[in-house]
Amino acid sequence: MSCEEMKLNSALIEKEILLLVRREQHPFLTGLFASFQTQHHACLAMDCATGGDLTKVMRRPEFNFGAAVFYTSCITLGLEFLHEQNVVHRDLKLENVLVDESGYTKITDSGLCKKKGMGVGVLTTSGVGTPHYTAPEIFKGEPYGKAVDWWSLGVMFYYMVLGKVSVIPPANRINSTETLLWE
Repeated sequence: MSCEEMKLNSALIEKEILLLVRREQHPFLTGLFASFQTQHHACLAMDCATGGDLTKVMRRPEFNFGAAVFYTSCITLGLEFLHEQNVVHRDLKLENVLVDESGYTKITDSGLCKKKGMGVGVLTTSGVGTPHYTAPEIFKGEPYGKAVDWWSLGVMFYYMVLGKVSVIPPANRINSTETLLWE
C-alpha cells in the first residue's frame, strides 16, 4: 500500500469512527461535525473542545490527583465505548485527549484506529503509536488487541499523577516525539 493510499485509508477509518460517535452522541469522544474533500485533501471538522489537550490542562495550578482520577474516568468510559464497537484506538496519549468547555474529556485523533472489519480481527500486528505510550507487545511485534489502549491509559494516569513517563521506549525504534507507523 502506498503512502497516499495509507493516508486515504486512515482518513476513511477516522471518518467512519467519527460518524459512529456522532450518531451515538458519546460525551467522551469527538464526533464528526462536517466533512469535505478538495482536490488534494480530505477535511474533517470535528466537535469543538476549547479547554485544550491534557498536557495543557496539567500545567494549570488547580490540577491535582482528583483531576487526574476524574479525567481518567472520563477516558475510561470513552475507551469502553470504542472497545464495545470493536475499535482499538492505538494512539491514546495526553495530546489526543481534549477538554471541552464543561470540563469533560473527549478522546480525539482516531486516524490510527483499527476496527474489526476494517483490517483487524481480534488481534493485529501493525506497529503504531507514540513510543512512551506504546504497549510492549507492539514493540515486540506480537499480535495485540484492545489491551494496548488500557496500557496507554495507565501510562497517561501515571504521568498525570507523577508528572513523568513510566516507561522508556526501546532506543532503537524512533524519536520519542514522533508517532510510530510501521507495517
